[in-house]
Amino acid sequence: MKLYHYTAVTLGESILSSAISNGHLIHSDNSMSQGVVWLTTEPRPGGHGLTRGDEILDASQRAHQLRAQGGVARNHVTLDKTQLRITVELDPEQDPRLMSFMQYCKVYESKRFAKVYGLSCLVDVKRLAPKELMRLMKSASTKESTWWLSFNPVRPEAFVSVDFNVKGKFEPYDFERHGREAMRRYGFALPSPKALAEIADIVPAAHRLERPKAFVFCDDPDKPPKVAVRGGATVRAFDLRTRDLVVGEADDRTAPLQAWVDRHSDELEACWTEAVDLFYTFYPDRRAVAPA
Repeated sequence: MKLYHYTAVTLGESILSSAISNGHLIHSDNSMSQGVVWLTTEPRPGGHGLTRGDEILDASQRAHQLRAQGGVARNHVTLDKTQLRITVELDPEQDPRLMSFMQYCKVYESKRFAKVYGLSCLVDVKRLAPKELMRLMKSASTKESTWWLSFNPVRPEAFVSVDFNVKGKFEPYDFERHGREAMRRYGFALPSPKALAEIADIVPAAHRLERPKAFVFCDDPDKPPKVAVRGGATVRAFDLRTRDLVVGEADDRTAPLQAWVDRHSDELEACWTEAVDLFYTFYPDRRAVAPA
């Protein structure tokens, strides 16, 4: 059957070099299961509780983020998880770890639990008075009947297509047309398309939808600059100054990638400068103030 997974470009790029694997499910006793992949039969992202990148998290939401992800975004930024739609083809008859959300609730929870979960994508159910909650449970149009859960990672072999949301309409995802600016919005600086094409020649794609690439990201201006290379279902990172491999294991791609870093050192240093500037747009309090 055809199912959809929605996510942000930054997460989607990682997924395309690994699998859809991160997600969580909160149970009625408030315990949490990690590694649950949420899917839907709906080809549109509305009504599923997806963040759009413009939310301001309140204390309760930040506490939930801390619990679910093991940390809170230091800059309070949320991701736009309506950007990418990954279409997958799965067979529930062949995978006992894949089930509809409604079936899951029938076996392990309740019909009420399912409705409240769906309603939580539209309103903050914890703030509703009991009467209002009951009214909305009877009248609100919710999406829980479209949801499916995979308790195993969804591997790239199941991926059918990847599409990008352009003003509410999905079109085939193209990194240069859609992804580059979407990644830059969240602090990623990337070298030129020509330089990225060389990466694709060095690191073969793991599957037809993966596009190997390199990027520079600054999580601390005081740390040594690095360039990350993602492709072939592997992530590597190199020190921009020493060319040393600092993330990943050495293999027959290491020397060619080090040579690539050396050839593009000026461009990558410019990417680091850009990444540092982007860091300060998220953390302006970290920028040093020149003495008067």
